[in-house]
Amino acid sequence: MKRATSSRRLLLMVVAVVIMVIALTMSGGGQYFFKEVLAWSPGAGENVILDNEYSVMGKDNGGTARGMLAMTNTNRTRLNAPPGSDILFTFGGAETAKLTSAGHFVLRNNASIQGLDTGGIARGLLVLNNTNDTLLNTPPGNDILFTVGGSEKMRITSNGNVGIGTTTPTQGKLEVVTGSGDGVRGYSNSRDGVSGSSNSSGLWAGVYGTNYGSGFAGYFSGKVHVTGELTAGTKTFKIDHPQDPANKYLIHSVIESPDMKNVYDGTIMLDDKGEALISMPSYFESLNRDFRYQLTAVGAPGPNLYISQKIAGNQFKIAGGTPNMEVSWQVTGIRKDAYANAHPIQVEQEKPANEKGLYLHPKEWGQPEDKGINQAQKP
Repeated sequence: MKRATSSRRLLLMVVAVVIMVIALTMSGGGQYFFKEVLAWSPGAGENVILDNEYSVMGKDNGGTARGMLAMTNTNRTRLNAPPGSDILFTFGGAETAKLTSAGHFVLRNNASIQGLDTGGIARGLLVLNNTNDTLLNTPPGNDILFTVGGSEKMRITSNGNVGIGTTTPTQGKLEVVTGSGDGVRGYSNSRDGVSGSSNSSGLWAGVYGTNYGSGFAGYFSGKVHVTGELTAGTKTFKIDHPQDPANKYLIHSVIESPDMKNVYDGTIMLDDKGEALISMPSYFESLNRDFRYQLTAVGAPGPNLYISQKIAGNQFKIAGGTPNMEVSWQVTGIRKDAYANAHPIQVEQEKPANEKGLYLHPKEWGQPEDKGINQAQKP
C-alpha cells in the first residue's frame, strides 16, 4: 500500500512537470510568466539560471511588462524597462537611486557609489549628501586619479594638491606639467585672463615666472602697467634696427640715476638782445624740485651765456648771448609728487637675513647657481 502511494505521488510530479514545460513553451520568446507565484526565494546555494535569450519579467495588473532581466545571445546580462519607464533601486522600500529613461543615473540624498578592494575596504565614494552637494571622496592617505584609456591625466592628492601631467604635485596647490603647448592658458572677454595675488614678502609673488632655457620668464605683447616699484639688472629698449629692420635689432640702455630725475631739453634762438624766455610744461613745478641747468651755444662760442632768471611760474630766462644765437638747453628736476614722496628710493640697502650670502646674479660674481636668491628660495 505504501509503495502504491509513492508511485502515485511520483506520477503526479511528472505530470506537473510536463504541464509546466508545455506552459513555458506556449509562452514563447523564452519569457517565463509565473502568474500565480507571489514570492519565491532560492534556498542557500541555489541559483536561478537563464539560458541564452531567456528572461525574467514582471507584469502589472493590466498585463504590461514592467521590467526584464535577460541573458542575450552575446552572453550579456541586460536589465531593461519599457520606453519611458525608469529603473529604480530600492532598499527597505525606499528609493536610493534610479536609472532614468534618458540614461541618467540618479542618486538620492546620502546614497553613494563605492568600490571595494579585495579586503572589502572602500577605496572610492561618490555621494549626494543631504545638502545636495555631490562628493567625490577617498579614504585618508589615498589620492583620487582621473584616467583616460588607462592613462592617468589628473590626480587630487590626499593633501589637496591637484596635478595635471604629474603624479607628484608638490610645488603648489595646482601643478601643470606638459611637454608641449601652454601649461596654463587664460582668456576673458571682459576681465583678467590670468590673475594672481599673494600676501607674502620677499621673493614670493602674486604671479611668478621662470625660464630654465634662454627664453623669457615673462613676455607681454601689448601695454604693461606697473603701479609700484620696478627693478631690473638692466633696463633697455629694443627695436628693429632703423637701417636694417629685417635683419638687426637696435638696443639702447636707459639713463639711470640715484634720484627720481626728470629731464627736459630743447633749442631756442636768442632775440636781438641775446636773450630768450623758455616756457616749461604747466605741470613742471608741481612735479619737480631741485632744478639743474645746462646751456650750450651752437655755431659760435657763447662764453657769457647764463641763466638770468631761474624757474618761476614754469619759465626761466637765458641771457648773455649774441643776437640770433642758437642755444641748446637742458633742465632736470627731481620728482616731488605724492607717490614719489611716499616711496623714496633707498639707494643702498642691507640684504634681509634670509638673502645674506646669496646673489641676484651668482654667475657674474663667480658663484655657483645654488647661491642665487632665486634658486635658494624657489628650488
